[in-house]
Amino acid sequence: MLPFPPTHVIFDCEGVLVDALGPVTACLAEALEAEGLMLPHDEVRRRFVGRSMGVLVTAVEAELGRPLPEGWASRLRDETYLRVKFRSRPMPYVAEMLAKLKPRVASVTVVSPTGLDRMTVALGLRGLLRFVAPRLYSAEMFDLDVHAPELFAFASRTSGTARNRTVAVMDTVAGVEAAAEIGVPSLGFVADPLADAEGMRAAGATLFKDMRKLPELLRLA
Repeated sequence: MLPFPPTHVIFDCEGVLVDALGPVTACLAEALEAEGLMLPHDEVRRRFVGRSMGVLVTAVEAELGRPLPEGWASRLRDETYLRVKFRSRPMPYVAEMLAKLKPRVASVTVVSPTGLDRMTVALGLRGLLRFVAPRLYSAEMFDLDVHAPELFAFASRTSGTARNRTVAVMDTVAGVEAAAEIGVPSLGFVADPLADAEGMRAAGATLFKDMRKLPELLRLA
């Protein structure tokens, strides 16, 4: 349990608030397979999901030893957007958790490596945007590839609360490590069987699987 109740909570978007990683991973795995790169979904997620499109294209072309077809990245972006829009769903109990949390903290922020358009659609269509708008920040806004300390530092700085009263709720090792680099503790959400629970624990996160437990873990119940 945290030593203090926070006044600012930073949530990752896909994988914490919205269950979109399955559709995103499947879409990318299919696009890779069409180019002859057949990988299991857990490896696709570990190596490629959450990367910027430029970094993804560079990595895939290096793996293939050849350039990708013209328009590959645009087609992948469009198809991923559609799958997030129509196939993602809110994490169980997340709306109830946010409704309970919102009056008890000064600020709630959502961060993601993906673009703001995808974040907004994913949260808006699942009825979650009203709990978190307008504090949505994408790594792309800062020309970053994935979660980075700069993203968390900006979210903390603009929250109107002290950094030592901020907590991050993440589902990746990269997110936990980036938050830790600026002194923000993390809770690691591990409901997804493909989540790297041990990696997040090693990076300092307190792990949990049920969103109904989060207010208690934050000492806000």
